[in-house]
Amino acid sequence: MKLLKTLLRFKPFYYLLALLSIIYSLIRYCTLDYSDRYFGSFDLNCNIVNYSIDGNKLTMELKCPDKFISYYYINSVEEKNYLLDNLSFNKNVSISGDYIPISNNTFFYGFNYKRYYFMKGIKSYLSITSMSLLESGSSVFYNLKNYLYSRVKKTQNEYLYAFILGNSKYLDEEEINNFRNNGVSHLLALSGM
Repeated sequence: MKLLKTLLRFKPFYYLLALLSIIYSLIRYCTLDYSDRYFGSFDLNCNIVNYSIDGNKLTMELKCPDKFISYYYINSVEEKNYLLDNLSFNKNVSISGDYIPISNNTFFYGFNYKRYYFMKGIKSYLSITSMSLLESGSSVFYNLKNYLYSRVKKTQNEYLYAFILGNSKYLDEEEINNFRNNGVSHLLALSGM
């Protein structure tokens, strides 16, 4: 215990620790590999982390074991109603389709989607040609999220989506700008901060 006190009172120890942290961060950042490991077609079983349906396009964030953004185009009204009724967070899905590489920025100093998704842990896009829903996994967090999502979906209130689930995609741009102008846009974030 006395040795630890002596070490913690030694000022150069903190400088060394800060220097090692900076060196580690630079090495870690400079050696990131953005190369595409995924190409061709696939057959996967994944868990749904997040999903949204816009018209006939189903967009899902999947974990299997890497994270992917996937797109599936719904073929009929019956299929859309089936998906609306049966999709839930942490639901297992069996999918097949093609990998689509994430493109780099298209012009110099532009936004780099590949780096953005890489930092979020998302490795590739998936274009899904066929999909079947399997059983749901059991997780207290996802059970609570599914419960809240189903309750909010019944009310059809876009403000509840934004306040409780942190999803402001159903709010109009004008409403979001009003929140920003009044200085309360933090209420639309899931953390509330």
